Amino acid sequence: GRMSTFQTLNQVETLFVELYLSGFIRPPFGIFTTDDDRNPSNICLKLAWRDELEQTGNIDLHGSKGLIARFLIQSRRRNEGNSLLLEGQLLQKEERPFEFHSDFVDLRRTPQTIPRSTGFWTRNLIQKGHIQQVETLTSRPILMLLSSIVDNPCDSIDHFTKVSSCRDAISHMKNKPRFGLLPFLPDGVTWSLLPMIFQHLDCEELLMEHVPSDSDRQLVEASAKNVGIRITWLQPTGVRDADVLQFMESGKNVLDILSEDVAANLQLQYPPKHKRGFTILFTGLSGAGKSTLSTALRETIRERWREKQVTLLDGDEVRQMLSSELGFSKEHRDLNIRRISYVASLINRSGGIALIAAIAPYESARNKARENNRNSGLGFYEVYVSTPLTVCEQRDIKGLYEKARSGIIKGFTGISDPYEIPTSPDMSFDTQNVDVKTAVSHIVDRLISDGYLKA
Repeated sequence: GRMSTFQTLNQVETLFVELYLSGFIRPPFGIFTTDDDRNPSNICLKLAWRDELEQTGNIDLHGSKGLIARFLIQSRRRNEGNSLLLEGQLLQKEERPFEFHSDFVDLRRTPQTIPRSTGFWTRNLIQKGHIQQVETLTSRPILMLLSSIVDNPCDSIDHFTKVSSCRDAISHMKNKPRFGLLPFLPDGVTWSLLPMIFQHLDCEELLMEHVPSDSDRQLVEASAKNVGIRITWLQPTGVRDADVLQFMESGKNVLDILSEDVAANLQLQYPPKHKRGFTILFTGLSGAGKSTLSTALRETIRERWREKQVTLLDGDEVRQMLSSELGFSKEHRDLNIRRISYVASLINRSGGIALIAAIAPYESARNKARENNRNSGLGFYEVYVSTPLTVCEQRDIKGLYEKARSGIIKGFTGISDPYEIPTSPDMSFDTQNVDVKTAVSHIVDRLISDGYLKA
């Protein structure tokens, strides 16, 4: 047989292959084109010309996760410009459909088509306001498609919650819609592809819930005109997904916005503050009292809030277990804090409380830890244990300052290495003036005031 070669596809080209293999669209679009002279059972692939494509019998198409499909070439010809037109058949990597995803596989198959349907597309939660508009606008069979992807940093609501919430929401519609899950469509191709996808699935009209700009709206309308599908824009409800989460966090009733089961679904994933995890980073010089304060806080929380899981990440222990290969350069110290704060964020995501006791001498690393947690919607507090160097050195419980002064220990924070004093800590305690019980009491009061602990 003739040799085969491979073609690496970018994110958008991989999306085109997935849409075609999932039955959501037919050529021409993207790298798929049409040719009037071809065999009707074949499709055409248009690729940049390369020598090996002139000889090969088939092409293995690779995405970022490896082989996704194989194209069997039956004929080829040079096209205008520097491209090659290949006619043949596109086959899934295996007989298993939807190699691309392991979640919601039942929703990723092409929904059953019903002639003269109305399409409905969204990227967001379906609110009561959307359902009312859709039911007012049409009595035809409805096909609803949601675009979503796991770990999309732009989404306020995680993929799994959004998909299951949308499925719950449409179960309340009078005309029970068919529901399908599209792969996430990047903005660059979304607006021209959507009308083509719904037209291919026998829809005569497309109800659009979300379009961010006038230029994108024009792209949708131009594509719709081209394929002969009517576009109707839903009125914005004025409530974004991020707003819904904020309302829930503050304890506001969202049942005028969402159906009961959708609100309950969200509540599971986005519980009120007092059921969420958070991180407290105790930073300060060696001997300042970080471990003493964090241990006392852990014991207080465990005693008064028995349902809470509290993990203490002590700097010395973490160095042994997670960062034993690291030295004490700025780069290595920062990496150590990055690792500790990452572990803390995993604890927080499961609803646990993480207390970090670490010198963390550099402001930039501390700020990065705070930023990463807060960007993920997780609570974060920086507590500066501001006990002065002279007091820490007098305590010198481990004899480290003496060794640093005599040059036995190099790069010791506060002696031969810098400690950058926090410019805006959430709380600050000098343990020569404030006893442990008072400091812990202040921290607990702050956590109650912010809603992370119930009074």
